[in-house]
Parts: sequence; structure tokens; C-alpha cells
Amino acid sequence: MPSDRVRSGVSPSRQVCLALFTAAAVTMTGMAVVTDRPTVAAQEKGDKRLKLDSSLISLESKEGDDKTGLLSTSKVRRSYASLKDVFIEQKTPAYCGVASACMVLDALGATTPGKDEQDKLFTKEVTAVIPPERVGRSGMTLKQLGGVLACYPVKVEVVHASDTDLAAFRKSAIEVLNSKDSYLIVNYLRRAIKQETGGHHSPIAAYHEDEDRFLIMDVAQYKYPPVWVKADQLWEAMQAEDGGSKTSRGYIIVRQKGK
Repeated sequence: MPSDRVRSGVSPSRQVCLALFTAAAVTMTGMAVVTDRPTVAAQEKGDKRLKLDSSLISLESKEGDDKTGLLSTSKVRRSYASLKDVFIEQKTPAYCGVASACMVLDALGATTPGKDEQDKLFTKEVTAVIPPERVGRSGMTLKQLGGVLACYPVKVEVVHASDTDLAAFRKSAIEVLNSKDSYLIVNYLRRAIKQETGGHHSPIAAYHEDEDRFLIMDVAQYKYPPVWVKADQLWEAMQAEDGGSKTSRGYIIVRQKGK
């Protein structure tokens, strides 16, 4: 029986070529540049976003929202309001780290590069860490993003998942999310939480204790909405190796100086 894609005009040989090209295009650093876009099937159907797996809960759903859903009953959500106020969508497929950095720096009052001016993050000091053209090609590793953030007047703590455990991460994350002067960025492998497909950076905005879920404020909202993900699932995604650095992924805590 012909597949849906064959019936819609995509030949089997083209499907194979697309699959091979997509697999080869996944970057080894912060994210997957080519695959951080809607799939061919989604584009053919006119979908603006990719479908969420049933293990994830959209913030935009009744189950996840701030009216009657998870956000409304979350007791660890102090970061949410600030991040919502400064939210920006990444301007290019490789700028997830840039957008995440802009958001937390803006929330801390360290800089306000603006939604359409993400390249302003690249000061002389930042460019010495990693130039924008390199980020534009392959994104950033966890360590590189930490180095970028450290160029600003904030305190930065970079933690690789391989150096700690889920319990320690959960405890640190809750402390950060309850604070008014610190923010959390996670670096994780999308496919480990059943999304497409490579590495990605985004801030965390809240935690729901009863459900043991974290709210990812996904900076690629043209692709996915903010989602509630199980802590153990997110942890597995952060343990995944970053091929560019040959280390695990992890998280970054960004605090005001002196805090």
C-alpha cells in the first residue's frame, strides 16, 4: 500500500534521500541547524508547528496553561513572569543559544539586545569566545554558551549532566526558579524528549512538584510551543553527548553578580 507521502507526491526515493540528508545535517554542537525546521510532511500540510508527543504537555493547552492547568498550580514559577516579559524567538535555526542568552541577560538587566537585534549579543569580548558566523553555522556548545554569558556582568555556573545527578539538578533548578535574581538554561537533545531532532538550548521557566515536570520556554516557537517535560526525561536528554565537545550536555545557572 502506498504511504501518505507517496500519495501526496513524495516518491520513496526522495524520502530516502531526505532522510539521509537530514541525518547528515544534524550538527554536533548546540543544535541541529537543518532539522530545526518543520518537516517536509508538515510543510506540505501547511502546519506551522510540529506535533507534540503525548509525553509532553503544551503550555498552550488547558492541561498546561496558567488558568486551570499545570502553571496555575505550580509553586515554583517565579522565573516564568520575567521570562515571558522578555521572551524572544531565535532569529535563525542556529541561534537557540543566542536567544536564550539574550532572554536571561535581559531579565537580569545586564543587556537588552531586542527581539530583532540578537546579533548585538556579539560584543568584542563575545566574538573572541565564538564569532557570530560560526554560531550561525553550527550553534554553540554548553561551554561556549557559558563563555558568552560570562562576558557580561553576571555570575555563570556551567554544569555538565555527567558531573552530577537528577536529584542535584532538580534541587538546584528549584532554587533558581524560586529566585528573583537567577535563571536557568538547559542544553538537551531534542530527540530524547521525542522532538525533532538535534541539540537545543532554552530557558526553564517553572517546575511542577506533583507532576515532576519542568516548563521549557522553547525559543524555537515556530517549531514547538513551551512544553512541560518530565524531569527524568529532560535529564536523559541533558546526559546525551554533544558531539562537538565530546562531553555531555547539561545546564547553566546565570545569576546577578554578588548573588
